[in-house]
Amino acid sequence: MASTASSERRRGAPDLPSKSSLRVKSVRELKHLLREVGLPVSGTSIQWKKEDLIERLTNPNYRGKKPEKWQHSDAKRHLKKMLLNPSSSIHNMTVDEVQKSDPRFKKYPLFSKYYKDLVKAVEDEKKRVKSDDIEAAKHLRDCKRSKPRRGYPRWHDHPAKNLLEVDIARKLHREMPPREIRRTRPEYIEFPQDVFCKRVNNEVNRQRGAAFWAHKRNKHGMKRYLEDLKKRSE
Repeated sequence: MASTASSERRRGAPDLPSKSSLRVKSVRELKHLLREVGLPVSGTSIQWKKEDLIERLTNPNYRGKKPEKWQHSDAKRHLKKMLLNPSSSIHNMTVDEVQKSDPRFKKYPLFSKYYKDLVKAVEDEKKRVKSDDIEAAKHLRDCKRSKPRRGYPRWHDHPAKNLLEVDIARKLHREMPPREIRRTRPEYIEFPQDVFCKRVNNEVNRQRGAAFWAHKRNKHGMKRYLEDLKKRSE
């Protein structure tokens, strides 16, 4: 048994304090210990503040190499994908169960806060998408539809064109490939996958080029185009 313990120490296993030894300490002392090991001291509820701090000090998942920042992490991208999937089991789980369900989540002491913030952001995004869908439906009802060409509509006067401009302005192409973007709206499905993927790439290049030349040459037309895109994506 002694040899096992010594071998674990040689491998760098963290020497964690017991919860009973920490409960006799004040919140101020616990925060000092957290700072010493590079763990966060904020983000807890008032009622469970001390227990949360103790959990951070005794949880081995929070020790070792620091995970990448949550904002740009694979963990956040994966969690958002789960939240956007209506059939995901995550919708029937508590925050604690969600964190324990994936090793990527276990590394973040503030996961509960990150989870709640992301849930709100996803709900807001769904509302914006629903609003866009309503506007698109209104456009389809009030405007003359494009005549099919080669089995699919013309792009330049189709509502998918404006919707894609907004989605690219929101950087949706950084979160998923074109074939997945195509499945996010019924207007996109009207176009074959290869055709739509080309439209996505063209729009990405167009907005990137517009931003570049608006900065370099200060062209009024391009500046108005970018300002309009920004307003529509808010």
